[in-house]
Parts: sequence; C-alpha cells; structure tokens
Amino acid sequence: MAAMMMRPLQLLLLLLGLAAAADEDYTEVALKRMAFTSCVKAWRPGQADLWPQVENFDPQLWLWTGDAVYANGTALSYLAPAFEEQLRVPAYERFLAYAAERGVKVDGVWDDHDLGVNDGGAETPDIPARQELFLDFLGVSADSPRRARRGLYRSLAFGSGERRAKVIMLDVRSHRGHYVIPSVGAWFHWFPTIGKFMPVLAAGCRYLSQLRIPGLDLALVDFQSEAVSVLGEEQWAWLEAELRDSDARVHVIVSSTQVLTSNPVFEGWKHFPRERRRLLDLLERLEVPGVVLISGDVHHGEIARYPYAADAAAAGAGARVTAVEITASGSTHSLGTSKKTKKLYPPILASYDEHRVQPESFYTGLNFGTLEIQWPDGPGEPEVLLAVRGVHSGSPAVSAQIRAAAEGGGSEIISA
Repeated sequence: MAAMMMRPLQLLLLLLGLAAAADEDYTEVALKRMAFTSCVKAWRPGQADLWPQVENFDPQLWLWTGDAVYANGTALSYLAPAFEEQLRVPAYERFLAYAAERGVKVDGVWDDHDLGVNDGGAETPDIPARQELFLDFLGVSADSPRRARRGLYRSLAFGSGERRAKVIMLDVRSHRGHYVIPSVGAWFHWFPTIGKFMPVLAAGCRYLSQLRIPGLDLALVDFQSEAVSVLGEEQWAWLEAELRDSDARVHVIVSSTQVLTSNPVFEGWKHFPRERRRLLDLLERLEVPGVVLISGDVHHGEIARYPYAADAAAAGAGARVTAVEITASGSTHSLGTSKKTKKLYPPILASYDEHRVQPESFYTGLNFGTLEIQWPDGPGEPEVLLAVRGVHSGSPAVSAQIRAAAEGGGSEIISA
C-alpha cells in the first residue's frame, strides 16, 4: 500500500538505484587527461589547427559537448549529410585514426545544431531518428543499449579506490521545454536575409525575459510554468541515482548549455531558474565532491564558479565552492573572430562577470578545453587543472585549479 502511494519520481529513483552503475566502467584506467569542445563547422579552416593541438595534449577521453555539426536546414534529411561532411574533414579523419591507435575514447552529447534546430528542445520533430544519426556519428554499435534510451544522457567511470572519477553527460535538448518567451532562433532559416537576424532577436527575447519589473522585483522568467523541465523526470531520477551512489572523488558533469552563467543573452539554465536551483540543491544535498561542469554553445570560453563571489576579495584562491564550470566553445568560429559579433559581444561579456572565478576569466578567440586530474600518490585529495586553450597555439588562455573537498562536498579553488 505504501509503495502504491509513492510519487512517480520516488519509484523511479528506487528502480534506478538498483542499476546506478556507470554505463561504462574502466576500473583499470585512472582518468588524468581529457579534452573537449563545441561549435565546429566542417567548412571552416580552424580544424586544421584544432585536431593536431588536441593530439599534442594527448587526452585519454575526447568529448563533443554540442554543435559538432551545423546542418543546412531543420528537416531531418539535412542532418545525415552534415555528419558525413564532418567525418570527411581530413584533420578529423586523422584524429579519429590517432584515437583508435592510442585508445582515446571519443564520446559526447548534442546541442541544438547537431539536434538540427537552432535553440531546439523537446518540440523538435523526429528526435529519436535524430538521436540515431548522432550515435552513428559517434560510431556507436547498432545493438548498443544507448539506442534504446530516450535521450543521449549517459555516464562513464574511470579508476578505482581513491583514484575514482565519473563523467556524467546530460542531454539538455531532448526533454527541454520552451523558454518563457519561446525562441524565434530558427524562424525564417530558409530565408537568409531575414533568417540570419533571428538568433540575435532570440537573444534579445532572452534578455527581456530576465529584466526585473520596476517596483515588483519580478521578471517574466519568474512566471515560467513549474511543468517546464530541462532534463525531464526520467533523466532527473537517473542523475540523482548516479550522484547518490557514486564513490568517485572527481565528478565531471557535461551540459551542452551553460549552467552557472549570469549572462541573460545566451541560452542556458539561467532561463530555467527552478531547474537550475534543483541541480545545485542536488549537488549540495548529496555533498558531491570535486564537481566540474563542462559546457559549450556560446562561442567563447570561460571559467565560472558557484556560489558567486560576494566581491573581488572573496574570489580566487582559498574559496570553497559547490562547483566550477569550464565553457569551451568555438573551435572554428567564435565571438572574437566573427565580423558580426567581435565588436558587439566582448563588452556584453565584460558586463556580466559575477559568475566567473575572476572577472577576466574569459576568452573570445578560437578555443577548446582540457582537464588534467592530478591524483595524489599518498594521503590527500585530487586536484583538477581546467584550461581554455587557444586553437592555434594550444596554450592556456584561461585556467583555474581546484582541489576536491575531503568532506562536505564541493572543492577549494587553488588558483584562478
């Protein structure tokens, strides 16, 4: 009788708790180096520099964190050619051969453009078929259990004992509801003269939804329906089970859109405040150690923290945080290289800095991201070095270092 009265989410948690092990578990491999990026166009020349720099970094794991391709239209028929075009890029072909030879795991999740619709979410038609194409792009076998899941979320675990790390990839597109002002980002995509301005208009709508109403201390986003979700209840239940039952000391959580940003212009969890609060509350309630969020989408790189620093004196070394976030986005095109954005967006980025580990911790050039986990030989906690690297140089443009907390969850910022 009591079980019958359980809420559906509780039942899901109970069931998933029996199978909360990672989808793939590499207990013999301690994860030390991983690299990732988002926003890559097959026809842009930047890939000739990107992939050799990734190889020079020598990662054990490569993750696509969204927008691995840009289709020429929103219909399903446009997606397969886009994935095929990226797979034929010579530098990427060489990287895949390198990865196969060196045992580098290639994985990832999608964002809106590899879903096929700018700013798209759960309303996108043919999501299961689009998911199949993305899994084909990753080289996932036809009989993989991943093809039966409603969404691309999954987890990987590495190492054992005190050298245990978990990588959790979220799907923030397949189940995501509408913005409080539904996006017009994909409108008139077939009409270039008008269509190219729609993403700018969509950004303006997101900005308007965050403006406080004079005298009320409210914004339109505060009236968002409680039914609107980013992950959907099934994925939420899975995520809680993955975190609750984890024995990892470092947790890397991938969200293709930004989680911690204070910037109202871009897509991200900021526009779904109940969902963002739910995620951060979950991390704090379960006292998850060593949380590094990875994101993309926004055509620049930066490093953020939560909680935000109260002032400049509270930022940087010594601060205790629930999570840090590294965004790497724009390996072939970025806010600093596009004629349309290089004058408009840098001042906007500079205006919204409260989420960053330091106000200047952003980079608008072509970039990719890396994590290096330093496991102690004896007693002590693992440290993680985060870096946004320039595509042409391979050198860190922005970096920070954290140490996982021994108790109470979260991390301590060592340098930023």
